[in-house]
Amino acid sequence: MKYKYLLYCVTLLFCTQPIASKVSNDRIKAWLELGALRQKVDNNIKKYTNLQAELKQETNAILQQGIDEADELAQDDPYAALVMYYDLKKLQDSAVTTSLDIDAINEKFQALSDYVTKTIKELEAIRRKHLQFP
Repeated sequence: MKYKYLLYCVTLLFCTQPIASKVSNDRIKAWLELGALRQKVDNNIKKYTNLQAELKQETNAILQQGIDEADELAQDDPYAALVMYYDLKKLQDSAVTTSLDIDAINEKFQALSDYVTKTIKELEAIRRKHLQFP
């Protein structure tokens, strides 16, 4: 009976060690992949925020230039100036729509980032639990 128990313990030790090691390696790999994903998402948020600021700056410059030109044109041809003002208004509306689209993309990236952060925290809690109870 004593040898049977010893054989059982040795078998259990040698058979479960590779499985535990593989599970551990898979968890570490998943954790690293989630960290990399979160970094990519955060980089995309920064990229789209910068893109939005650049779009706003360029649009404002184009609109100001167009308004100045339309003001000059209004002295000679009021109808052409009116058409130009209308085109500038369409450009401004398009820029606002694009900015809102970028905001929506940023919100989705932020939600994804929050989800990845939550998942990483859950994995950390699982890891701590397994460290406490080996």
